[in-house]
Amino acid sequence: MSGKSKPYAGGNAVIERWASLAILVLLMLTPFPDEMRGYRYGSGCQWSHFEVRQERGEPLPSVIVNEAYPDPDMDIDGNGIADQEDEFVELRNLYPGPLSLDGMSLTDGTSTFILDGIIMDGDSILMLNRSQTGLKLGRDDSVTLLNGSGGVLDSFSYSGAFKGVSYQRSSTDIERWMTTKVPTPGTVNLPSPQMLINEVMVDPEGANGGKQWVELLNHGHGWNLQGFTLGNHEGVRVELPSVHVNAGGRVLIHLGPPRTCCPHPPDIPVIFSDQSDPLYTSGDDLELLDRDGYSMDYLAWGNSSHVDRATGKGDGGSWDGRTFDHANGSMVGSGGDNPVPVTGRSLSRCPDGGDTDSPADWSYGPLLSGGTPGFNNSLDPDIRIITGPERIPMNESESRTLRIGLEPGTNMSGNMILLVEPLNGSWSASPEMFNISVGNGSAPFTESVTIRAPGDLGISHTCDFRIRAFWDDLPFLEFESSFNAYIPSFNAELIVDGPFLDGFESSRFPEGSFIELKGQVKCSGEISGGSTMLHAALYNAVEGPAGLPVEEQWLELEDLKPTSRRSFSFMLDTLDLEGNFSLEVSLDPGDLIKEYNSSDNDWKRMVEILPTHPGEGVSSLLITEVLWNETRDGCFARIMNPTSLEVDLSGIRLGMGDDSIEFPDGASLSPDGSALVVWGEEGAEHASPEEPVFRVDNAGPVSMRMKNTAGSLDLSRGDDLFLSTRFRDGIDSVTLKRCMLPPHVPEDERASFPEATHGTVIRRRTNGEGTPLDTDSNLDWAVEADTAVISRVLVDPGPSGPGEFVSIRSPGTSGDLRGFGLVRGAGMVVIPWSIEGGKNEITISMDPGAYRDREGADPDLSVIDDDRVRSCRVEGMAPINLPNNGGELVLVDRGNREVDRLSWGREHDLGPLPKGVVLGRVMSLNDLGGWKAVGDAALPLGLVMSDEGDAGNCTLSFKDPLMLDELTGNVRRKATIVLPALTSERIAASIMDIREKGYQVDLFIHEPPWGRDISYQVATPNEHETGWMRELTDSGIDVLCSEHGFGYWGCGFILTDHS
Repeated sequence: MSGKSKPYAGGNAVIERWASLAILVLLMLTPFPDEMRGYRYGSGCQWSHFEVRQERGEPLPSVIVNEAYPDPDMDIDGNGIADQEDEFVELRNLYPGPLSLDGMSLTDGTSTFILDGIIMDGDSILMLNRSQTGLKLGRDDSVTLLNGSGGVLDSFSYSGAFKGVSYQRSSTDIERWMTTKVPTPGTVNLPSPQMLINEVMVDPEGANGGKQWVELLNHGHGWNLQGFTLGNHEGVRVELPSVHVNAGGRVLIHLGPPRTCCPHPPDIPVIFSDQSDPLYTSGDDLELLDRDGYSMDYLAWGNSSHVDRATGKGDGGSWDGRTFDHANGSMVGSGGDNPVPVTGRSLSRCPDGGDTDSPADWSYGPLLSGGTPGFNNSLDPDIRIITGPERIPMNESESRTLRIGLEPGTNMSGNMILLVEPLNGSWSASPEMFNISVGNGSAPFTESVTIRAPGDLGISHTCDFRIRAFWDDLPFLEFESSFNAYIPSFNAELIVDGPFLDGFESSRFPEGSFIELKGQVKCSGEISGGSTMLHAALYNAVEGPAGLPVEEQWLELEDLKPTSRRSFSFMLDTLDLEGNFSLEVSLDPGDLIKEYNSSDNDWKRMVEILPTHPGEGVSSLLITEVLWNETRDGCFARIMNPTSLEVDLSGIRLGMGDDSIEFPDGASLSPDGSALVVWGEEGAEHASPEEPVFRVDNAGPVSMRMKNTAGSLDLSRGDDLFLSTRFRDGIDSVTLKRCMLPPHVPEDERASFPEATHGTVIRRRTNGEGTPLDTDSNLDWAVEADTAVISRVLVDPGPSGPGEFVSIRSPGTSGDLRGFGLVRGAGMVVIPWSIEGGKNEITISMDPGAYRDREGADPDLSVIDDDRVRSCRVEGMAPINLPNNGGELVLVDRGNREVDRLSWGREHDLGPLPKGVVLGRVMSLNDLGGWKAVGDAALPLGLVMSDEGDAGNCTLSFKDPLMLDELTGNVRRKATIVLPALTSERIAASIMDIREKGYQVDLFIHEPPWGRDISYQVATPNEHETGWMRELTDSGIDVLCSEHGFGYWGCGFILTDHS
């Protein structure tokens, strides 16, 4: 049977061959389980890991193992069932002539099939199925061809096989084993796949993440990509799914989320990968491996350490460019430089599919479109659209013709579509569509289009026109441009937030609360809109805007420009309102210039205002004690609960004018109890042991801190202090007022003025049973009084004097004069609270410079501006002065109550005062201890007071030298003279002269409480035997120490008329 195949099992090898060919045709007509567009990596069928190992003698024998199908999923034997009986092993005769297989055998290591009697034609294929050979191939197995002596002619082994996989030698590379889902029983095996990396978008516009993509081109026969891998050594790895790519076909791989891709032909499959590691633009590489680990293609770009060599089997990864050598840390390679990515343009093979394994294959994608994903790289599909200005001003109903320029790509031809679309229906363009025939290499050309504006500004004042151009053959790739046409105008948009109640949005408001609105007027347009009024109002729900508003506020918005953003807020009062109301905010569009949209000028909401009811016992609360002054730390107010109920203080407000504070949530007041509200530590000292103290200064526990609800309550300014509910239901009030009464107000009219309480503790009076008075009048209150006197005044100091000054003195040595004031005519000064406390005498100078020059020290206060002396002027009032020809000076306490008065001049007992005279005050001639403030900063030598008349009379004082003529002329029958204890021998001489005139002299000396300038030596009781004092004692004048003191330093003697 030479030249024939030995028949067995009902047929011969030739018949089997034709049957196999029919089966192959049937398989090729069967659809592949491809998942095309939208495939998500990780789903569908996947290739498992496998290994193929081949052993054979050298050189390649004439007969080889050509294919194995270990776990079928197709019906190979034609019985209509795909099962293990469809397994087969295929041999191939490489010899050109017939070849006998006598003595040869096939084995899988477990079973052996003898091939005796089989003759294969030259260059033929023999398929042996499982029913013939008895070989049962497993998941991990081997197939070996042995010669007659048991020697290995050919062998291969595999592992990790899964259903439907065929192991076969490549028909184009017999040395290469491949795995495929397309078995070829008895027919020519599949050729090696030829897939190219054809285009890569490495550096897209903007952020690279989610915008990088790769195009693969099938340069060979149709092939399924399942099990292929695209990646590099820098973390990029995309395992491709089951996607069949026909010969010449393309597939796009999108790297990373989001799952959107560049414009591409709709029939091109897209593989979306969740790949998170990007391609490096400075330098990187990509390699495509088939499922058997062979390198299909390789590309490198740029220069960096990320550029690694290809690692796949075979020569598909050849690259005649440069890669990074990690051993020496530099780029190596004898070929050309790698291509360098350009932002917004792809790296693409040009001509399309050109493959010389070198950088010369690569160019850049088109300038405008950036790439050619899914179609021929050699094409330049760009269409450049040229328009005029980006913004075109027009008038109402105006038509205007525009020219649109078009520049097609250099090698494109065919039909181009141009669309001009107004995006606002009230505007128009004519024509809106152009069909343009373009020849290859056509020059730029233009088309004319007419646009028209609407006749009414209120319809629309602006329109964007979109221009689109694309090729009929590439409708997915559009090129766009745009321009804007507008009618110059203005718009003000009203944006309102609210309404709010205590910071929270609400539609229901308690009566007495405030409805808060806030928002913004947002302007736009091309011209300024001028000025307008913003109006917020509450209208009765029944009457609406046709009626009068029950509450309203206005806000003027001036000089509004297109870029203006004006924030606003309104607080509408609901006091004395109840029911449903329409809350409205509006702009007056009539004031605005060419406003194109007035529909956004109004805002409206419905709100309900509910009646409020004070809690049980709240309306009986009383303010029982207050101290208000300009030292915030000392202020306090005492609140009393006169009922037998515990009263909830939560939200109860203490206020003055528009400012108020509120008791914290949870605060309460026990029956017949009281609480103290204090502004600082000094005020807290007034609290009784069991009395709760609420702080205004944010000190102490949070639960005992008053809350600022409106402004910052400060008692120093004086006004009606009120107690109210949160919603302003009045509970109690007291008037705190500084009555600035001018001295000329008649005495009988003074009673009509409210009693001043500034700087004074005021207490609510009680009846005989201890019940607080509450008649809502001044009769309810008792006021503590203060005392002080004018101690010294210098009216006419003369050219060399210390300037005019006034001294004020309080009782004792630790009095407090802060808050006291001096009034003369329309002028007034007040001793400020900021001055040091505890001084019982204060000097106010009208000429601090002269005082300083004469005294060598500063006065306490000044009525004029001085860098070194604190001012005591009252804002808005004139300062006081002391006219030489006469006047009246009134001393008032902190509550503006008159406490002392001094007058001089022709109309008064004192008459005109000579220069250098200091006026002082004593209480009684017979009580030396009752003297007030004797002596002054002008260093007078004497003070004289008449013994006839009341203790409040003022007397004269003289400067050194003692003016004896004036002194004796003013002395009556009996007088007292007080002299300062100064080291002046002229004083001693003067006293001797007085004695020689027949006056009896008794000298009193008092030790001064502080020293004077070192040019004076103070005489003390321990120095009576020295100096000029000795001269007086030697002459027979008795010198006695004063046991009472004169308040200040000084000495005194009595002159008695010898007649």
